[in-house]
Amino acid sequence: MNDRCFSPAAVAVLLLAAVLLCHGCAKEAVAPAARPRLQLADHLSVYHCDSGARIVICPTNDALLLSWQDHSYSLRQAISASGARYQGEGLEWWSKGNEAWLSRLTAQGPDEPLEHCRLDGGR
Repeated sequence: MNDRCFSPAAVAVLLLAAVLLCHGCAKEAVAPAARPRLQLADHLSVYHCDSGARIVICPTNDALLLSWQDHSYSLRQAISASGARYQGEGLEWWSKGNEAWLSRLTAQGPDEPLEHCRLDGGR
């Protein structure tokens, strides 16, 4: 009686099959397709306000990221008859041309403007 469980030929076939299976599982790392990166600097606008404050905005599809007094706010686009208007987090940002106004938003609507600003480079 033979003490071996497998013949040398069977072992060779099994080893070859294992190598081929492992080779098929080891896929090459493929770099993902290059996606264009959003260049925030291309979308930032800087406003200088009468108070000396500086407001930086970055519009997105239907929202606006606003930086003022060391805080960032996310505002959503609101209906406006003229200009661009955004509201959120208790604030309203309304711009028309090179001018903009930042107001506190109350239940009754926008309060007196907190800031009156001009787009950097705008007159």
